[in-house]
Amino acid sequence: MSLWGEIASGVGAVVGAGTSLLGAREARKAADKNRDFSYDIYKQQRADTAPYRQTANLALSNLRDTYITGDKDFRTSPGYDFRVGEGVKALDRSAAARGRLNSGGQAKALTRFGQDIGSAEYDRGFNRMTSLAGLGSGAVAQDNTAANSLMVNVGDANRNAALARRSGYEGVGSSINSGINNYLTLAALRGEI
Repeated sequence: MSLWGEIASGVGAVVGAGTSLLGAREARKAADKNRDFSYDIYKQQRADTAPYRQTANLALSNLRDTYITGDKDFRTSPGYDFRVGEGVKALDRSAAARGRLNSGGQAKALTRFGQDIGSAEYDRGFNRMTSLAGLGSGAVAQDNTAANSLMVNVGDANRNAALARRSGYEGVGSSINSGINNYLTLAALRGEI
């Protein structure tokens, strides 16, 4: 082989090594981009579900306080005053129609009505808070799913980056080895070794 053939062979080995390194670097960049994109999606998921988690945390706090202190006032719920007012008016009208307004029987009926509506209102309020607390468990489940997806995507991206890096190093090694073999073969043919 001529000197120009030897030079071409050496240049080919160097170009092959450089190409392998460039390919590995580009593959690593793509893997890094995939990893960053997956993390951005995860952060958006957490941001999207934050209001549900916050609402659930407040509801759970209220439920805890209700059980511990018993001082949660459900009479401030929507419609409570209206229901109580309408119920008292109905009882008053009924007693007045029978001539028993302000009687002991009417007082007893008003007391029973108050206890019944108080108990029902407590149950409604408790059920509303329990429903709100349930929003948080759904949000947490969605966040866990997103976290698992992120973990898989990042693992895949890291593995792909490592494989690309290995492939690049193997390509460089192969190109250098090929160049050395070509040189030794030519040197042997010329009787230099």
